[in-house]
Amino acid sequence: MQQSSSNASDQHRLSQTSAELDEISDDVELDLTLADGTKFEMSSGADSHTSAISNRHANREPLFEYEEALENYHAVCQQIKVTGDYESSRERYRFCSFELNTHGKLAPAFRKEIQTGKKHNDPIFFQIYRDQIAIDCHWLYCRNEEVNINAKDDDFADLVNLSSPFDFALCDKFAAKKWKRDNRVLECMRLTDFQQVQLAALQSSEMKLRIEHLDKAIKGEKQRLPSPRSSFERKLSTWERQSACAKKHRPTYQALWKLHMTLGSSPSGRMLSELLAVALGVPPKDPKTVKSQLDTLLKKAGG
Repeated sequence: MQQSSSNASDQHRLSQTSAELDEISDDVELDLTLADGTKFEMSSGADSHTSAISNRHANREPLFEYEEALENYHAVCQQIKVTGDYESSRERYRFCSFELNTHGKLAPAFRKEIQTGKKHNDPIFFQIYRDQIAIDCHWLYCRNEEVNINAKDDDFADLVNLSSPFDFALCDKFAAKKWKRDNRVLECMRLTDFQQVQLAALQSSEMKLRIEHLDKAIKGEKQRLPSPRSSFERKLSTWERQSACAKKHRPTYQALWKLHMTLGSSPSGRMLSELLAVALGVPPKDPKTVKSQLDTLLKKAGG
């Protein structure tokens, strides 16, 4: 009976803190105190942010329900888009991203992207990139992904140590290293394509090009032709006019198309099922069902 009362109190406190999280701004301090007495204080400094996430997120423990965490994440992305100011929302963005990671449902590569309105050469994108590296590493940890760090980089041997709490300080140090993309992703971390396609920043040069190619218009002799994604979306819309089932499963087909175009025919049915699940934030489907959906998609809308 006492345990039930404690759980109810915990849920009530989480509901209250969710509303506070929605209202956070530069001059508002977020105080998260759970029923077990654990207290988090998130103010404007990096040190306070580290202490705010270390206890729960370092042990794969979410503070909010998944839908609530997703709403909070979308809210901070919208705030950044409206204000164009990443720095003032940085702590909240990192907090909400780590919170989503603890649920292990929606991979960083498939979340709403940050829009700042800044030009591509603005220094703020270096900070965003470093933060996304940290978010990616934490995602791999929360998903229990095996990452075998190169022995030459033994300073970061515990970067994704699945048997210990996640070390945010070590991760931020790793993200701040001025390494070439492939040195970090392929030489140090040795990430597979299966892992990279889930991530927002930790992608090899080749993987990054594959993904960017999806939205690049094709240069013809006298005109620019539609990008692969635009051509696919047009075919998908045509198919939807003929099939209510296709319209119902649009997000699934969009995710399957991206995975197919990025990874080709290499993933097994099980791997494709796992990737589709984290692309949509839903439980995995039967691998045979996913393979069948992909075959139907390629037949109707092409690859």
